[in-house]
Amino acid sequence: MRGIDTATDLELIEVWRDSLVAVLGEGRDGEPVRLTELADLPLRLTARAANPPLVDLVLGACARAGFEPVLGPRSHSLDDTLAELGAGVPGWTVVYAAHAGELASRRLAFRPLVLPAYLAVRADLGVAALAPLLRTCASQARTDRDR
Repeated sequence: MRGIDTATDLELIEVWRDSLVAVLGEGRDGEPVRLTELADLPLRLTARAANPPLVDLVLGACARAGFEPVLGPRSHSLDDTLAELGAGVPGWTVVYAAHAGELASRRLAFRPLVLPAYLAVRADLGVAALAPLLRTCASQARTDRDR
């Protein structure tokens, strides 16, 4: 499950972590950033209709970190957003780590940001019933890390 959990009868079980990169118009690459450090900057995020999993993941993680991000204006494309950030417009955006390597720029800082993704299950079901699924998720996460 990605996104904000509002149901009280669900238990959230972390099953993997999405490797994302926060892109800022200033600073140094490589230094991990905590979401709370970005709380005062406008978040330049694509429309939810364009990428629901990413938008839900980022907004849900911000909510769990204790803040609602200030949403900046949407650009027509990621390239436009990156150009504006690189030109000094305050804000930040998020891209998947696998895509960040293709976007290198001296005017942008790419800072690691790892956000958990959860499996939402009925609280009365119990984790034991999900053991095979959880083992598979853990195994896949190890395989992804080893690549």
